[in-house]
Amino acid sequence: GGDLMPLAAALNQLLINLSSRFDAGRLEQLPLRRLLVLVRQLRKQHGKPPEH
Repeated sequence: GGDLMPLAAALNQLLINLSSRFDAGRLEQLPLRRLLVLVRQLRKQHGKPPEH
């Protein structure tokens, strides 16, 4: 199953598009920031074993 790789790539592209539209300060105040953290954790899980 490499099914998650296209999804991760699509999410990554979406995040790049979003971050080019919003400045970092605004993102900090949005619930979207929690989504960014979640995506980061998911990428860590699927990319390499967790470090802690």
